[in-house]
Amino acid sequence: MGGKSRLQTHMRKNTNNLILLNIIFCISIVVANVVGCKVIDLGVSLGQFPLLLSGGAITYAFTFLCTDIIGEIWGREEANKTVWRGFLGQLFALALIFATQFTPTNNPTMQAAYETLLGQTPMFVLGSLCAYFASQRWDVWVFHKIRNHFNAKASMRWLWNNASTMTSQIIDTAIYAIIAFGIGMGMFWQEGGVVSVIGIIIGQYVLKFCLALLDTPFFYILTRKPTQKQTNMYYVSKRLEIAACHRLALSYESPCQNLHGHNWHITVHCKGKKLNKDGMLVDFKHIKEKIHKYLDHGNLNELLPFNPTAENIARWVVEQIPQCYKAVVQESDGNFAIYEED
Repeated sequence: MGGKSRLQTHMRKNTNNLILLNIIFCISIVVANVVGCKVIDLGVSLGQFPLLLSGGAITYAFTFLCTDIIGEIWGREEANKTVWRGFLGQLFALALIFATQFTPTNNPTMQAAYETLLGQTPMFVLGSLCAYFASQRWDVWVFHKIRNHFNAKASMRWLWNNASTMTSQIIDTAIYAIIAFGIGMGMFWQEGGVVSVIGIIIGQYVLKFCLALLDTPFFYILTRKPTQKQTNMYYVSKRLEIAACHRLALSYESPCQNLHGHNWHITVHCKGKKLNKDGMLVDFKHIKEKIHKYLDHGNLNELLPFNPTAENIARWVVEQIPQCYKAVVQESDGNFAIYEED
């Protein structure tokens, strides 16, 4: 054989890896809900506040790493889909747990243990779902807001990874503790209960803050660009013509700051080693539906979450199609931008 092949430590942009991350995400969500009612005493205090921790905090931290990796490799839309899948997974798991709880039993002792462990009150469920939805949506939004601001500069990945996770963890921790422990367990009406709830919020957030720092190396490793050129590839291209308007936010005076339109020519380049069961790398129809149908005859400032320059649009196109590695966006004759993944 030829030379030695290098160990590929980055995560490839393919369907199998996307499914794997979604599985880990959903399992982490369900397990976090199952063990979330346990309160762990860390044995330390911050002033008058004893630091306490929900049992689901460690497991839940993995969900933010998953959505950050998906957002970096597959894009914002796919990360939001993962959030919705996790939300539906939670509802399905809770429905099964509750349904099983109310089935007849021949062992009252085991039934009591089941209800103690899994018989979550409606307030725990409400707290979990509210905290999940608010924090995960915030995580995806802030991640891409900062990423787009820095034009996806690789050396700044630590910033949008940590900033999105650390801020979303505040939202998650506060909402869950207030609804589940403060209201659900009645701590707000117990002597010293408010202090205990604040201790839970602080204790959970301190741990989550540390976990956010610890997951940064894994985020870097899994989202780094491959260093070895792919071989034996299939290549397909699709050229689209889109009529759309935009205006640019610029640091200097320009007519482009006014709303104006173009007949854009966008060429989508895809590649991959394997064909699907239909003998195609990607259906041209799917590319057209994903890009043309969404952008055509629209206002790009309203449709896209960033300053709609040709360069940013080219990057956005690549993020929409899993097999896409390169996009060419021609704004007018002689003016075009190219975005290509390494």
